[in-house]
Amino acid sequence: MEKVIDLLEKIVNNVSREHSYSLLLLSNTSNFETRIQPPLELRGDRWAVGLMSLETYNSIPNITDKNNVFRYSTDSGTTWLLAVTKSAS
Repeated sequence: MEKVIDLLEKIVNNVSREHSYSLLLLSNTSNFETRIQPPLELRGDRWAVGLMSLETYNSIPNITDKNNVFRYSTDSGTTWLLAVTKSAS
C-alpha cells in the first residue's frame, strides 16, 4: 500500500493545478449518460483526468458484467475508449 501512496503523491506533485475542473453528475437511475458541452479541451502534454469518487448513498452497488463499462471520448465522440470496472460479485 505504501508504494501506491508514493506513486499517487508523485502524480499529484507533477500535475498542474492551473486549470482545474470538477463536475457533479447526478441521477436517480442506474442507467445514466451525459455529454459535457462544450467538451473540455485538454491541451499540452501535462494533464490528468480521473474519477475522484463514485458515491451510492442508501443503495446497494449493483455492478455486473452487463453494466460495468465506463465509455468516454477524447475527440468529441469520433472514437470512444472504455474503462471497465470489476463486477460486485
